[in-house]
Amino acid sequence: MENRKKPKRIGSLNDVKGVQRELRNLYREARRGDVDTIDLSRFVSALREMRGGLVAETFEKRIVVLEEAAAKREADRPTPGPGR
Repeated sequence: MENRKKPKRIGSLNDVKGVQRELRNLYREARRGDVDTIDLSRFVSALREMRGGLVAETFEKRIVVLEEAAAKREADRPTPGPGR
């Protein structure tokens, strides 16, 4: 029977802050020698992709909010009456 270490628990990766926290933890583990550099490289690449997707998602949501606000302002703008 193989003597395997229990996998370490990681926090939520649902936001950029969580991904950054995991990157910091991985860095510390690598410096201590607890994570192989090849594994570190793979994990960091995956986390970078996650972070990029989360940033893009955040920007998309903000753009939608701005577009909706602009459309509402345009709809609320008074139209000139006849003869103006």
